[in-house]
Amino acid sequence: MEEIKKAYKNLSPIYGIPENFFERKLRKKALDMLDIKKTDKVLEIGCATGCGLLGISKRTNKVYGIDLTPEMVKQAKKRNKKATIKEGDATKLNFKDNFFDKVYISNVLELLNEKEKKKALKEIKRVLRKNGKICIVDTKDSNSIIIKLYKFLHKLFPSYTSTPLNMKKTLKDFKNVKTDSENIFGIYPMGIGVGSV
Repeated sequence: MEEIKKAYKNLSPIYGIPENFFERKLRKKALDMLDIKKTDKVLEIGCATGCGLLGISKRTNKVYGIDLTPEMVKQAKKRNKKATIKEGDATKLNFKDNFFDKVYISNVLELLNEKEKKKALKEIKRVLRKNGKICIVDTKDSNSIIIKLYKFLHKLFPSYTSTPLNMKKTLKDFKNVKTDSENIFGIYPMGIGVGSV
């Protein structure tokens, strides 16, 4: 976790530019699948500079965001006046049981090792209300050349790259699982997975 924190501290001044540019269409598709209602209380885990929180805030006023990196939290607070944003760890969510209707987590689980992923998903289930939904957005595992290259780069730079996910496998402990994907610039596969508790 400390390596991730350090890496994203260095990226925080510029991260909002690619976050907003590359992920806008993907984020809209994912939030549409999450089907946020006006009365929903929604948490974004790994909110980075807050671009995702802006999209969530258009759908509900009960918006919370956490990020591991203080510098990202600072950027997100500048961008979002409606959301409650604080430092937080996906594997130890500082919220009560059954607190949220929806949880959105983008480009976070792929950065965690298997043990951390399991802890994060268990925590998400804990803070979600009955029939609450999770939406995961992450690099999609595939046999494409770009993903093979990405896996190679992950071995060299594990703090800056990630491990692609199989959405159905990742969401195996959730119900009503739906998946979709989006290729950024037609070449980079991103997966979307939605499930309920």
